[in-house]
Amino acid sequence: MARIASLDAVDLEILRIIAEDCTTPIKEISRRVGISQPMVRKRIRRMKSWGLIKGCRAEVDPDVLGATSYIIIFESQRPEKLDDVLDKFSGVDKLYASTSRSIGVVVFRAENLQDIDSLVKALEDSGCKILKTALLDVEYGKTWIPEAPKERVQPKCAFCQKPIIGKPYIMELDDGTILLFNSKQCAEAYLLLRRGGSG
Repeated sequence: MARIASLDAVDLEILRIIAEDCTTPIKEISRRVGISQPMVRKRIRRMKSWGLIKGCRAEVDPDVLGATSYIIIFESQRPEKLDDVLDKFSGVDKLYASTSRSIGVVVFRAENLQDIDSLVKALEDSGCKILKTALLDVEYGKTWIPEAPKERVQPKCAFCQKPIIGKPYIMELDDGTILLFNSKQCAEAYLLLRRGGSG
């Protein structure tokens, strides 16, 4: 397989900075990594086009809003097919699943015990076997960034989100955003969806 892209030490440092605080100004990132502001922007755009940087989100503390965090550990033959069930519950934060082990974990923010009971029942009704529910009262996490530069990065298609194997189909939008796709068909489907499905 041909090498598609690579990350150097400067890229990794930029990732560390924006993973810690994605609102860090380009000027500050430039000062900290020792390259010009246009080069910082170019590197960030490139990493976005690979699908490495997915966006910048506010981190909301659900405890301040009166929510309690739970995990639900379950067995299911098709844990990756639970989107329809989970979409009905606004408190679902994450689903982690191992399709090879038929097991999954849901992180759920509940405002009351009835919410957690309702989600457990919905999972059971969809064929899941609930192994355990537990209150989460300690939370720790940080974004993983590799320690050393990577020789190869596997970009994802901006439409289907599958890894791009071989040469990507490249599209530049009017605003200068560069997107990579698996094929011309994925690019056309992306544009159709972006226009609201109108032919």
